[in-house]
Amino acid sequence: MEKRRIQLTGGFTYTVSLPKKWAREVGIKHGDYVSLIPQPDMSLLIVPERRVRLEEAKEITVTVDGAPEEAVRNVIAAYLSGCDVIKVLTSTRKRSVLQAEGMKAIKETIKRKLVGAVVIGESATEVTIKCLVKYADLPIKDVLNRMYVMVRSMCSDVARALQRLDVSLLNEIWSRDDEVDKFYLFALRQLKEALVNREMLKELGLRSSCECLSYQLVARSLERMGDHASRVSQLLGGILLDLSDDMLDMLVKTCEWCVKVIDKTMSSFETLDVKLANSVLSEAKKASNIDERAVVVLHETAVTKVALRTLLSLRIVMESLKRIIEYCADIAEVTIDLSALSEKDVRV
Repeated sequence: MEKRRIQLTGGFTYTVSLPKKWAREVGIKHGDYVSLIPQPDMSLLIVPERRVRLEEAKEITVTVDGAPEEAVRNVIAAYLSGCDVIKVLTSTRKRSVLQAEGMKAIKETIKRKLVGAVVIGESATEVTIKCLVKYADLPIKDVLNRMYVMVRSMCSDVARALQRLDVSLLNEIWSRDDEVDKFYLFALRQLKEALVNREMLKELGLRSSCECLSYQLVARSLERMGDHASRVSQLLGGILLDLSDDMLDMLVKTCEWCVKVIDKTMSSFETLDVKLANSVLSEAKKASNIDERAVVVLHETAVTKVALRTLLSLRIVMESLKRIIEYCADIAEVTIDLSALSEKDVRV
């Protein structure tokens, strides 16, 4: 820590000198500009003007004996770390079978999982990936809203499919989870960049870096809700025609309840409504009733000699619907924390 005395220049302007060591380290010279960004805690952030620099590509090598999943994980890690250019290389001049599978898996992952990432160059031994999307075009709140809309539609369409006994709709619903995962990874990329580069906070629509963790928790909860909705639709697609009327009625009512709680949860988060968030937590306490309802229905239908596979799948489905409600409770708790943080910023 270094202290600097405030000087009054020309009778009107307050000035303060910058530490010489810091100025040299960041490359500031006479005549350069810096950005001065007021912070909620009354401090002032000084950021050197961004300089034009050549983009350095992150290089990832797909080895002869490496699993395709390993190469995919490395590409996703590079994407999350904020790399705009990623080069995937084979370790030999001629692709092996595993290397070819790895390259194929990477290109499929780019298509299905990474927002804004496209292949801009490809040869027998190299694939070049570039992320083209700008954060300002899709700020974090819009990303979370998009995830919410997709998760909500998955749950509501499950109820619709059950009412219509539509197996094809159930089979279509579970594949939507890829879209939820895609926006989740993009949200993580944004939030990590904001923690490293605090100029990004305003661009993403955030007030301070303290909010990054809260938004990451909300994104994670929505991603897990999408996973459970996908599991529900996938399991029901295999047993739909074996379900009794009582089972169908229980499932439809539970899915519709999930949709209502999800709507209430995201409405409280968007407006930082503490009262509404607390009502979500009250609703979440009723999630234990899902187990009780399932036990009663399963007991009543067991005497009808329903296949054991159907009963087990139904039990897992009810557990996943319960987990969706519990993740709503997690988001409600984040909402209450963010509201307290917002009130603190206002007082400051």
